[in-house]
Amino acid sequence: MKRAAKIVDAEGRRPDSEDRGARVRDLEADLARLEKMAFGRLKHCGPLVKRFHELKREIEATGRAELIWKVYDWLLVPFMMWPEEFEGMAEHLLEEIEERRKERGEEAAKSPKSKVQGPRSKVQGPKSGSGEDGGLDEGMIFLLEVLPGTPPLQAQEVIAKFERDVESGRYEGMLKQRAKYEEQERALLENKELMAVWAGAKERFDVTKFQNARGVIRRRVSGERNFREGWEFDWGNERSRFQHVFDAMCYRWNLYGMEYDKPLLLKLTANPTAHGTLMMIPSNFSFDPHRDVDWRLIAELHRVRGAGRQGPKLSSAKNAKLAEARQAKRLWEEAGRLGKKGEGRYEYVREKMGRDLRADEGWLWKLLRQSN
Repeated sequence: MKRAAKIVDAEGRRPDSEDRGARVRDLEADLARLEKMAFGRLKHCGPLVKRFHELKREIEATGRAELIWKVYDWLLVPFMMWPEEFEGMAEHLLEEIEERRKERGEEAAKSPKSKVQGPRSKVQGPKSGSGEDGGLDEGMIFLLEVLPGTPPLQAQEVIAKFERDVESGRYEGMLKQRAKYEEQERALLENKELMAVWAGAKERFDVTKFQNARGVIRRRVSGERNFREGWEFDWGNERSRFQHVFDAMCYRWNLYGMEYDKPLLLKLTANPTAHGTLMMIPSNFSFDPHRDVDWRLIAELHRVRGAGRQGPKLSSAKNAKLAEARQAKRLWEEAGRLGKKGEGRYEYVREKMGRDLRADEGWLWKLLRQSN
């Protein structure tokens, strides 16, 4: 007999698969978690996480606490898995709650003492679960209801590790043969025309203003179907003028950026997103799908979010099982209409479906559950 599962695991999460990541919200543990994540997550999300804990009472008083804490949980999910801009969403929510607290404080200050004394008064806000919205607008509540819970912890851990590699530009693990890439990279470093263009860009612009902490400048990213945010032509300021020149240079020499004076050649990449896995095969890359790519690694990265096995054989078997379950349900209901009960009702379905007389009746209950 299997042991009963623990209520929570070492990370504070319940182990059941239906939970999808519900967790104990501990400030110190969550800040430590953010500190280990890529893309400066502690700097961006740490202050928001602290504000959530500071406003615990106010959040409970909205009557929508579980919906609001859902946003908190998403702040701790790897950035690549975000389907919404949760940093901005959390900021908006917390400002609403803080404004509500301020209004209640002003109301309390204006009210006679007799009206604010006692265990609970109207100015103290609604009880948790009261159904009142605590100042949140209806559209925001609807958004939070539509928003699903966070992905499973295992998926988050795999993607978080991958993000740390991406932050450092490490995609080499996806390539079985690095010789092609290294050959092109070597030629690029010796390209005098490229270096002359880069020298010209540095004469016209103070490029240090556009570098990140590692000295890297990146071209603007292209998205699905080459759609791009902020792609409008703008020659009105220095940053925009530099970006247009830099993007043209990157396109001409197949770069994703520059690290100080080192050109960064485009790499073959596969990146998980909230909606799927995007793969980039550089236009100058002579692609051999059988020899060049570690598909096992890419498949593992893609499947970690829960996609089950699929295919024509599996789909056919699933469809046949569903048809059998529907047949069982139809016959079960038919037997009921004929006034059959108990064993008689079971025997009616068994005979119609051609099941062995010696079969354990559990097969029928399983099919009836599947038909719902």
